Amino acid sequence: MTITNLADTIAMDRTTMASNLKPLAREGLVTIEPSAADRRARIATITPDGISRRKAALPL
Repeated sequence: MTITNLADTIAMDRTTMASNLKPLAREGLVTIEPSAADRRARIATITPDGISRRKAALPL
């Protein structure tokens, strides 16, 4: 999902979303890659470690 689409989904500013994803990317919980279809867009993808962390947090 693009950063813009993700931000729109949760009603957050695109710039704020990008800033919030940076620490997650540093921890290896998400990856941020350029879009093959549109070089201006960046695709955020949750990693297996991110999925594990999310599953652990969901009972809260």
